[in-house]
Amino acid sequence: MESNPQLHEPYDARAALADAQDAADRAGRRVRSPRGYYLAHGLAAALLVLGGTVAPRPWDLLALFIAALSMGLLVWWYQRSTGVWVTIAQAHGAARRIWIGYGVLFVALVIGAIALTDAGHAWVGWPAAALALLASLVVGHFLEPRLPLAHRLGELGGREGTEGTADTGAGEAGRR
Repeated sequence: MESNPQLHEPYDARAALADAQDAADRAGRRVRSPRGYYLAHGLAAALLVLGGTVAPRPWDLLALFIAALSMGLLVWWYQRSTGVWVTIAQAHGAARRIWIGYGVLFVALVIGAIALTDAGHAWVGWPAAALALLASLVVGHFLEPRLPLAHRLGELGGREGTEGTADTGAGEAGRR
């Protein structure tokens, strides 16, 4: 039986740390949302608002169904692209505040737009839908870098985030 000499070589602590940082950097890049995700989310949110306000019957139900289906497909797309799904329970600090603020804003926007539409101001649905789209884009811009897996994986080396870090070049070389 032959032994593998690589298994018996000591693993340098610096090389191990560099490998851990490299893995964290790769994982941090991997969990970033897919390109266009927040735009698609905003379009689905806008369709939800339009379905509840200005779409005539029976098109309102179709719009609401398509919006709900789109939201489900967005979750599937995110999970398939990143391998994870970050929930509000996993978000901390600024990410949680942004997420809660967006949720409150969106619910208030939908309820307010529906109430105003029912009061005879049907035009309110259009700017409300535009605001839903814009809110999704803005929230995505500020939320994405604060998600725990995208940013906090870099803390292995005592860093605050994964961007701006120098590549040590150790990577796989530390194991040889």
